[in-house]
Amino acid sequence: MGRLAYRGAHRAGRSGGIALLGLAVFLLLTSSLIVPGSLSAAPTGSGPLSGGSSPPPGTPPGSNGSFSVATTTVLANNTTQPGNFLASNGLQPDATAYDPNTSTLWVANGASGTVSVINLTLGGLVHAVPVGSDPTALLYDAGLHRVFVVNELSDNVSVINASSFRPIGSIPVGHAPLALALDPASQTLYVINSNFSYQEALGGLIGNGSLTWVNATTLAVGG
Repeated sequence: MGRLAYRGAHRAGRSGGIALLGLAVFLLLTSSLIVPGSLSAAPTGSGPLSGGSSPPPGTPPGSNGSFSVATTTVLANNTTQPGNFLASNGLQPDATAYDPNTSTLWVANGASGTVSVINLTLGGLVHAVPVGSDPTALLYDAGLHRVFVVNELSDNVSVINASSFRPIGSIPVGHAPLALALDPASQTLYVINSNFSYQEALGGLIGNGSLTWVNATTLAVGG
């Protein structure tokens, strides 16, 4: 099976509910005026998609389905100003991690196999780091100043030096990893492997996933 077909089947299998959510969001947004840089929508009435007046921005969800978003900021030309994200800087951004000490944003580009490094102070792209196939999740380790990136289709985790923006190495994990978490006290990295297969997507998902733990300092699997 081709990479794109496999990727599409996998995501459809593990994210079938997103289609219904996307439809609801589409119906909601098409009934509201969207201003670049902000979004305010607050349906009221008998149903969650009924039209009505909007409460003040920042109002929490209520029992009548109302909600309001104060502001939204889009990544435009690798800045935090309203505009369009340049496709040449990375296709299908899937996840982000943030380093508050350097105001650096790390963006995993699933279809490009890269991680974009964006300096939010300067407002521009600093570097693009090549990683594995279909990076879908990542995290920043403040203790070791490293970035760990889960690559779903290459069954590994890429490790990046957050200072030099250079790859340190890759860690083999289980099949089709999807997520990761770090215990900073023990410097243990936990990786969730979905063990997805195309046959399962056709016949229903099977709960045969696994967990890989890694020593985040030595990069040794199993500690």
